[in-house]
Amino acid sequence: MDSVEEPQRLARALGQLRESERNLADTRRDLALAATRIADLERSHHELFAQSSHELRTPLTSILGYLEEVLAAPDGISADNLHDVRTAYRNAERLHALVDDLLTLDQFNTRTVDLRREPVGIATLLEPVVSRFRGQCERKELRLVVGESDPAVEVFVDLAMTRRVLSNILTIALEHTHTPGTLAITSEVNGLSCEISVIDSGIGFPATSLGLRVARSLAEIQGGSLAAWSVEGIGTTFTVSLP
Repeated sequence: MDSVEEPQRLARALGQLRESERNLADTRRDLALAATRIADLERSHHELFAQSSHELRTPLTSILGYLEEVLAAPDGISADNLHDVRTAYRNAERLHALVDDLLTLDQFNTRTVDLRREPVGIATLLEPVVSRFRGQCERKELRLVVGESDPAVEVFVDLAMTRRVLSNILTIALEHTHTPGTLAITSEVNGLSCEISVIDSGIGFPATSLGLRVARSLAEIQGGSLAAWSVEGIGTTFTVSLP
């Protein structure tokens, strides 16, 4: 009896195995189709995002250009109107930076960030960033203090990307520091890294800041880090560690 039932059990097992193989093949095919659809959706999302960002940046760049012309020759403009123009310029700059941040996050998501490292002196790294924000601090009647940097110290970074990190940090610090207030920029060597700190006397900042998120991502992709400590009513310290 057992000798008769054994082939039947083997045949049933073989049939179940073949059925399982067919189900597995169907599942693999469904997964492949789903992966293709997801890839298509991600590509469409990226293309739409890039196009939308471009269409937003173009008019913003034009607006900033016109406002810069007005600010370069303010003769005949009343003090109140000049104040309004400067406010419009700052807001347009913030919106332009926001679009850039969103585009950068999209590049991180699609892994299309182009990293170009080179040895850069700290003074060379900071100079244009400081120049840009010095005027903004003066208009807001804030004191900008820049510490001495060691001319022998270099960091191995993507120059444009690291300046973006510092610009984002300074933008956050500037927005949350009221008159009279102080922004300080310091640099020091800590082991194999160089730490650049931005210290403000502001009111604190939102931890969910998009600009901070982008700055941290840009620092980390270069092998660095970004830390922030904030005490409400006292101020915030941002420290970027660079290799």
